[in-house]
Amino acid sequence: MTITLLDRCMRYIGTSIAYSPNDSDEKFALLEALRNEIAKPEQAPAWHDAPTCEGWWMNSVSYCRTFISENSGRLNVNTGIRWYGPIPEDKT
Repeated sequence: MTITLLDRCMRYIGTSIAYSPNDSDEKFALLEALRNEIAKPEQAPAWHDAPTCEGWWMNSVSYCRTFISENSGRLNVNTGIRWYGPIPEDKT
């Protein structure tokens, strides 16, 4: 679900509260749930200009898996290299 769709849902609920305040508690709870869903960080790996956290990452040049730690230092984000991750551990 994209943010624009969530925004549209939130506007719809807000408008319906204005026209029908009788069940507003339930609608406010739904609005709060939508806000919390939007605020959640992405759980799936995605492409980034640079690694955003510690973990296993793959870059768009070598496609090699690289462990990025807090001590790895700052990576240059202006190189055109894209990073995919963080890649979850294989638990099989």
